[in-house]
Amino acid sequence: MVTFHGTTLDVATGMANGSNPIDVVNHGKGEFGKGFYCQCSPANALQRALSKTNRSRKPCVLEIDIPDHTYYAFTRRQLSKVSARRLRYYINRTMQKATYTSRHDVIVGPLLPAEVIEQQKFQSEHSQNTINGVFVRKRVQ
Repeated sequence: MVTFHGTTLDVATGMANGSNPIDVVNHGKGEFGKGFYCQCSPANALQRALSKTNRSRKPCVLEIDIPDHTYYAFTRRQLSKVSARRLRYYINRTMQKATYTSRHDVIVGPLLPAEVIEQQKFQSEHSQNTINGVFVRKRVQ
């Protein structure tokens, strides 16, 4: 499973070389709550990085290549378009964007607004340890 995270060059470099490990458990506040967000589109990940960074920090994409057998061993919650909208509505209504997690390692669902790109939210300590482990390849694009 290859997935992409839009960020800045300095942050991506630290994540890739291990000097700034990916923090899945304590950061992020996206559509599906607290966690580390990635997506299947490198171009869209770069667009996100561009929208989140200022001119003094260079935007880039971190490619994360998780071996398929490892990724599919995670406990996953797969959301349809309808269930993703319901979860987003619930999180927004209850003001849990910075706190919501579930019992799963990963929540997978469509990315707003077009809902044609799939995103992954890594949210467990197990997924954090795996992503930061030696068997997951990380590359700065």
